Amino acid sequence: MVIKIVIIGVVLAVLINLALALPTLLKQPDKSLLTRYLGRRLFGSALVLLIIFIAIALGLITPNPAPWH
Repeated sequence: MVIKIVIIGVVLAVLINLALALPTLLKQPDKSLLTRYLGRRLFGSALVLLIIFIAIALGLITPNPAPWH
């Protein structure tokens, strides 16, 4: 259950960084903030995938079975 809460927290952080990048993209000519927000979003997405893969490998979570099995 803790793994799922961590994953949800990281996904929320990704969404917040994405929401912060939009006004920066539309208003400010300085692209350093935009790069920072989008970089954090990319890092968060990679972190979510890594957490999911490690949790599956350790047996902490089980994926849904394939529909053809």
